[in-house]
Amino acid sequence: MTNRDDQIALLTNLLRQTVEGRLSWKKSSEHLHLTSKGDLTSAIYVAKCEGVRFRLYRVQEKNLVHYYGEQEPDLFWTTRHVLEIPDDEGFSLEEFESSDALEDLFDAVRSRVGGLNEKMSKLMEKEPTHAQ
Repeated sequence: MTNRDDQIALLTNLLRQTVEGRLSWKKSSEHLHLTSKGDLTSAIYVAKCEGVRFRLYRVQEKNLVHYYGEQEPDLFWTTRHVLEIPDDEGFSLEEFESSDALEDLFDAVRSRVGGLNEKMSKLMEKEPTHAQ
């Protein structure tokens, strides 16, 4: 799927189904082989929709920039959200381009799987207790 508009439409559909509770995601115990410059910084979430398996996670990547006249490179980190369609052996068949829609999907999945909305609702219902 190379068309960015199609990717955004699919991400929007996955997000809507996730928020409405029609698409169920779960944490996965599978291990990923990331590039040497990338570090996994989240759980790996998986879901199946219309017979297609999706894998969602976040990585942090180290970047070095050499400025003219500077001897030492500057180091900075970037965060990237990844949605993949893996094959039966776990290798990526398709990786979606990073986008705001993908970040929104990741946030929704993490909140839903972690039960964040339910936990926050319970906290809002309780009377505050003060330590003495």
